[in-house]
Formats: sequence, C-alpha cells, structure tokens
Amino acid sequence: MAQSISNGWLSARPTDQIAAIVHSDGDSIAHVGTGLAQVFSRDFPDAQDIERRGDGPRRILWISHSQRSAMIDLAEAATWPGNSDPRGSSSFLAHDLLFLADLGISYVHIHLPVLMSNTDLGIGLLSGLSHITLAYNSSIDVLSNALHKARSALGTMALYVTYPHDQDLLGLAGLARTWQRSGLDPNLAHLINKDMATFAHNLDQAAQVRSSSLLNAEPTLTFEGVGGGLGKIFYLLKAKLDLIGQNLVLPPEADIYIYVTDHLELNVPRGLQVVAEHAESLGVPVVLVAAHTQLVRGELPGLGVHGLYRLPTESEPFHTQGLEELGARLASTWGWDT
Repeated sequence: MAQSISNGWLSARPTDQIAAIVHSDGDSIAHVGTGLAQVFSRDFPDAQDIERRGDGPRRILWISHSQRSAMIDLAEAATWPGNSDPRGSSSFLAHDLLFLADLGISYVHIHLPVLMSNTDLGIGLLSGLSHITLAYNSSIDVLSNALHKARSALGTMALYVTYPHDQDLLGLAGLARTWQRSGLDPNLAHLINKDMATFAHNLDQAAQVRSSSLLNAEPTLTFEGVGGGLGKIFYLLKAKLDLIGQNLVLPPEADIYIYVTDHLELNVPRGLQVVAEHAESLGVPVVLVAAHTQLVRGELPGLGVHGLYRLPTESEPFHTQGLEELGARLASTWGWDT
C-alpha cells in the first residue's frame, strides 16, 4: 500500500523524497489481521513463525533467534468476537512464555486486545508461571507467593506489552460493564464482575505485600483491564505497558506527514496522535487517509489533522490503481515548492 501511494505521489512530483514507515494500530481487521507480523518481520529479517495451539487459541509466535526477541499477537489470535462467553483460561500464555524462555529469548512483545477471549483475569497465566493452582478467591498470601514465583520463572526476560486503546470504562471494575456494552449477556457480565471484585482486591493486597510502592507509581491503571485483566497481571510482573504507537519513530523533519489506516472510529490511534504532535512542533500539516471513519471534517482540527481522504474500495482492499491515483491527488493538493 505504501509503495502504491508513493508511486502515485512521485508520478506527480518525481523529485520529492518519500520515507514510508510501516506501523500497526494494533486492531485486528477481518482477512488481514493486525499487521504486527509484517512489522516484526521488517524489524527482524531472520524472524521465524511457530504455530501454537495447545490449550488456547491458535496463535503464531514470531521469533528472532539472532536478536533473542519474540512477538505474540493476541489481538489477532484472541480478540473477543462478541455475543459469546469470553471466559476461558490464559494458561496457554504461561506455556508460551516458558517455551520462549527455554529458547533463550530475552525480549518478548505481547500485544493484547482490549476485550479478549480465553479470559480469566490472568489466573491461568499466573498459575502456569508460578506452578501454584489459583482461584478467584485465593488468599492474599497465596497470591503474593504466586507473583514472586512467576517473576522468578521469567528470569531476566523483558516483557513489553501493548494494547490498541484504553477501555471505555477503565480498570477491572469497568471491564464487565464494557463487555456488556459490547453485547455480552448482562447476567453473565454480572457473574464475571463478582469474580473480578474479590480477585482484584486480593491481588492488589498481594502486590503490596511484596512492594508497598508498586501500585503507588500508577494511581490510575488505565490499562489494567485490557486483555481481560492481563494488563494488570503483566504490570505486577514488571512488564512495560504502552498504547501501541507510543514509541512510533518518525523522520525528524518533513514537509508533510500522511497517516494511512484502515479505520478510525471513537478511539483515536496513539500513532496518529504521535504524528500530529510531532508535525505541530514542526509547523507542518498532517493528512489522514482511512478506509472507514465516522469523523467529519469539522472534527479534524481537534486531532491536529488538516485533511481527510478515503482509501479506495474497488474490488480489493488495497487496489493498486486506486492507491496510485490517491497518491497523485495528494501530491497535487498538498505538494508545493519553496
């Protein structure tokens, strides 16, 4: 897609220089996925894919042995499809992490969906790493011991956890209501919320047993409910958590920035925000290109965006001719000479 749009731009302005940055907003798109596999393969040319099934969803582990790095995309593998019981076990993720540890992997990027299937608030993950059988009503002492053993099992492995956007209703307390708003049966949401309340309280107390300052560093854990509660578990396992796009690396200088994405609805991608903030510091425009969006032009200034275009939809998602025509149109409208 980037190549086609670039070719179109250069057909109108052949002397311009274009830098194309491959990035993912982290949402899973039907028949396409999230695109994170392509990003990982670009960053790690020796990347190999290993299919895992086990006791969880079918998923692909992407591994670079030379850089001792790996990526697990759970947004692509386990995004909650709606209208179904999201409960399950996250123990498969413990098995994956221990498998990677045995391979000598020292850095793992895990991408979580906001709402996930195989949800158990991370009990299966914590049980699998600590080898302690846990339940929603496990005591504070048992959970404290499990957190300690789980961290020890990971050794020096660094975990980097991303997610596409915050929950509409933050934290574990809002997770069941977020599910309900998204179509989950209210009675089932109520049952899940009852389990969450006891577990979340005891987990917070267990974390403070080990470190009284651990939870004080983030008074509002906006990410704790993502991945069906895995965000909170990973935080307690000392993972680094970020909105995907937070660390997007951009060309330091440009005359225009063009952000291309599939859809933009209520949740604005962090990557677009980063681009808009950087462009504003340079005093240059930002143009948004999207296949699907409910934004109207009057809303663009509030996002730091100066133009909005639609991706072509002829026959195939990435229609080459239409993309090249779009690139030429962008160049004719936004290109200029000083």
